[in-house]
Amino acid sequence: MALHDALTGLANRNRADEVLRLAIEKARHSEGRVGLLLIDLDEFKEINDTFGHEAGNSAITLVAQCLQRSIRASDSAGRFGGDEFAVLLPAATPEIADSVVKRVRHNVYKTTLDLRSRMIRCSVSIGVVSYPRDGRDVRELLSAVESKMFRDKELRRAPGAEAGA
Repeated sequence: MALHDALTGLANRNRADEVLRLAIEKARHSEGRVGLLLIDLDEFKEINDTFGHEAGNSAITLVAQCLQRSIRASDSAGRFGGDEFAVLLPAATPEIADSVVKRVRHNVYKTTLDLRSRMIRCSVSIGVVSYPRDGRDVRELLSAVESKMFRDKELRRAPGAEAGA
């Protein structure tokens, strides 16, 4: 069974789930923390519909590269499928998680895609949770982080929301 996503080189969903499960077990035994980010590429469908699937693949690859530049050596990133990514932050305080979120947003937004001679800026919606505060197992954490990511997406679509914020 493949452990990595062919397009991005990041861990695939199965591998990411397993890494999260192991990190939670380790944190449970050491009374530690684990941060989890769920990241969704904003307006991915529009990129695919307007510029084609190759452009969509380029946007996914861009986000994957930005994630790798944004995380600590102890962190791990995976592609959950489609335009969703997860980042595991072992032993991360809320402050560390917030700084990673800011770096991810900044790195994605400052990197442009050249699509048919048109420069496109991407943005992402991000949910952030922490073990044990937001959940005691993989299922609870994934449910909580997905809710927070969708809430971030809603807020970013709200009138007056600034792109790249």
